[in-house]
Amino acid sequence: MALFAISFRIGMEGNSGERRDSLLDQAKANASGIIWEDTSSFLLFNCDRNVEELASDIHVNSKMDLRYDRLLVVNLSLKRYAAKGELTDPITLSSLMNSR
Repeated sequence: MALFAISFRIGMEGNSGERRDSLLDQAKANASGIIWEDTSSFLLFNCDRNVEELASDIHVNSKMDLRYDRLLVVNLSLKRYAAKGELTDPITLSSLMNSR
C-alpha cells in the first residue's frame, strides 16, 4: 500500500463540471481507506496500484478530455509519478520530480 497525491486541472471547455466529477469519482474508487480532499483539485489517499496503472485508470474510466484536462499522480511512498494531458512545462516537472 502506498500514499498517493493526485492533482488535476479541468479545462473550462465543454462539460467541465461533469469531467471534474467523473475524475474525482474514479480517483476515489481507487482509494483504500480515508481520503483527504480539503483543498481544491488535490487528493491524498492510499492505494495498492502502481502509479502508471492508477493514472491510466483514472484517465480511461473518467470523462477526462486530454485536450483540455491535466492529471498528475504521485506515489509519495516510492517517489514516482505519472501525468496525463498536455502539460505546459513537462521538463520542469521531470527535473523537480527526479531531484528528490
